[in-house]
Amino acid sequence: MASFKSTQATQCLIADEAAFGTAIASGGTWNEYPVTSFTMPELSAPVEYSAPRVGRGVNYVMQGHHRPDQKVYTFDITMKGNTETFLRGCASFFEDASSVATLPANYAFPTTYVHGGSVTTQCSVLFTEVGADATSDLLLTSCVATGMSWACDIGSEGGEWTVTLNMMTAYQPTYVNYSQTNTVNTTAIKNIKDLTCTLNSGSAETLVMTSFNLDFSRTVERVHYSESSTYRPYGYAMTGVIDVTGSLTCKRDEELEDVLGTGRFSNSTVCDLQLVDSSTAGNFTLDMDRIFLNEPSIDNGGAFYQSVIPFTAVAGVNYDATVDDAVVNLTIAN
Repeated sequence: MASFKSTQATQCLIADEAAFGTAIASGGTWNEYPVTSFTMPELSAPVEYSAPRVGRGVNYVMQGHHRPDQKVYTFDITMKGNTETFLRGCASFFEDASSVATLPANYAFPTTYVHGGSVTTQCSVLFTEVGADATSDLLLTSCVATGMSWACDIGSEGGEWTVTLNMMTAYQPTYVNYSQTNTVNTTAIKNIKDLTCTLNSGSAETLVMTSFNLDFSRTVERVHYSESSTYRPYGYAMTGVIDVTGSLTCKRDEELEDVLGTGRFSNSTVCDLQLVDSSTAGNFTLDMDRIFLNEPSIDNGGAFYQSVIPFTAVAGVNYDATVDDAVVNLTIAN
């Protein structure tokens, strides 16, 4: 047939679930965040081929096996950075949905991320009008983030923050025809032009920052399967640790020279990094009390010299839930 679906008709909607493995039903209320781009998974599974027979020169039909029991569906969502989208990211990545959002020193992956578990930080995601036929909406169940990036740059997007989520689900996508109520998010977008960047390496130095990104990553895996019709998982488990790395670009000046002179790029001593929205008190404070400065580089590609400073954020030594020992603290409002 000559019919087609326009890419301009699609909305990306997100809603918190009440139980792990149970998607939001038709007729529910969904958040319409300021999404600017996305990718989508397709309902599919990889084919695995068993070992070939000796003395034969081709593969045979009995060797092929689709593996929906091992499938993890991944996709990405990029949103403009405002209060709700930052906190959506915090909920999806380290399960803290309110300000002050904290990645604590004693972080542990939720034990309630099991099928039927009573937990609300996972979400359903609905992509509307994407189906190949009359069943038009793509529904994803119990999605969590394996990666998150917060970024802003004076030279792009008018200086606005962006929040990018790398998402996964081990539940099979389903095509549905939903009716729903959208809550359209219109909160003001945070902007690099309102930020004051302070790096404390013994004394507080105010850096003239032109670009910043903070990247979170972790590995989340599905736990086997509990039935063989949809191959739903028993739940999710995290392996390894959460890595938090970032980079800031700033003007080379006396303030930066003071940082360079402390030896913090080579003496195994941490610094404190704080970004504060100076436009309104309490608007936005991103605080990392302990960052290791990695090897910087000099950027001579523009009208003035800048330094690009990569860093890694780490927790304090007390292994507890206090804000002072956290890897990252985000205070955000308005």
